[in-house]
Amino acid sequence: MTTIRVTQTYTMVLRSVANVSSAAFANLGYETAGSSAGLAASWEYQTLAAAEQFAGFDTVSEAVEDFEEDWSSNQSFLFALAGVAAASFDAASGLPPQAFEDFEEGWLTSPFVTTLTGASASFDTGTPQNFEDFEQQWSDNQNYLFALSGTAAASFDTGTPEAFEDFEEQWASNENYLFALSGTSAALFDAGANAFENFEGTWTPMP
Repeated sequence: MTTIRVTQTYTMVLRSVANVSSAAFANLGYETAGSSAGLAASWEYQTLAAAEQFAGFDTVSEAVEDFEEDWSSNQSFLFALAGVAAASFDAASGLPPQAFEDFEEGWLTSPFVTTLTGASASFDTGTPQNFEDFEQQWSDNQNYLFALSGTAAASFDTGTPEAFEDFEEQWASNENYLFALSGTSAALFDAGANAFENFEGTWTPMP
């Protein structure tokens, strides 16, 4: 898309004044006519023509790309279906056709029974039960003992047997260690004057 832009401007021409080094403006109000119609004295009229090219999209130029035409002739494609019939399911099964697939008929499932009738659950062959208690016929776990019988209570420590382990004897002879002090006397400080150390008395200089 190509357009032509015309620019019109008026440019002031500086007129020299005799015996004056500087220039002065004249005819600022366009009162004095120029040499040709539409011109003003002391002014120059300039016309500038420039060609500007803008992007044009589609065979019929548009200023924007809407991706609707000239893309592999996609304008010829159909974006809506016409003249078609709705899908129909289960027509071959002898049942009324449905507009949706429920996966209940025609998937080799029709002969199968999904609900049991005239049957009852039975667990354990020895004494049948209507529930599973996981007590029989699980790798013969019914033969295992879940309670101890004919046993004696545990006895700890050979010297004085105890029914519990107190970790006081026969652990690396720790029963020989002293856990209480005996035969001791109270500490005295300051030549026996105090039963506590107040750090006030004489301290023997260290050699």
